[in-house]
Amino acid sequence: MALTNAERQKRYREKQKEENKEEYLKKEAKRKRNAYIPSSKLSPSELMERRAVSRIKFKKKTLLQS
Repeated sequence: MALTNAERQKRYREKQKEENKEEYLKKEAKRKRNAYIPSSKLSPSELMERRAVSRIKFKKKTLLQS
């Protein structure tokens, strides 16, 4: 069965993660560090939105673990 472009790309990314695990983890950590914005620099509405998203993610995570 033929793969779609999205499926090919997904497999390629997974393969890259497995082959270069150390390098991938370093890049991912750096990317997350650079993307993070301290809450003190957010407006009140942005802060409320971030907290709401965090709450949802936390609930999903705890439900999956139990």
